Parts: sequence; structure tokens; C-alpha cells
Amino acid sequence: MFGHGRREDPTAVTLKIGRGAAQELVIIEEGPGDIIERFFLEAVRPARDRRTQSLAIWSAYKGWCAELPPTH
Repeated sequence: MFGHGRREDPTAVTLKIGRGAAQELVIIEEGPGDIIERFFLEAVRPARDRRTQSLAIWSAYKGWCAELPPTH
């Protein structure tokens, strides 16, 4: 019958997990759009009547991310 106690699963296994090597959760308050906007403000220098390949922008973005200080 429903609602008359919990049925125990005889095949269930309980594992104890040590937190010794666990990292603390770092909350990032910036959303993806905020991060991209900051990249364009900090790293991109616009030039009038010029174009840039998306691969060049992507490479610059990856380099910019690699230079950011760690968040933890």
C-alpha cells in the first residue's frame, strides 16, 4: 500500500565519501554574456571599416581567459 513506510532496497550500497581532496565551490556572479562583454571591453580594440575573422577573435578570447587570475 502507498504511504505505509519506506521500502528498503536490499541491493542499495551506501558509500562514505571523504572531503579531504574536495574543492570549495566558487560562485561566479557573472553570466556568460557579462564575461563576453568584459572581454570585448578589455581586449578588443575596434577599428573603423575593418573586419576580423572569427577565428582570430576566438584565439584572442582563449588567450584572454588563460591570463585571468584563478577564481579560487
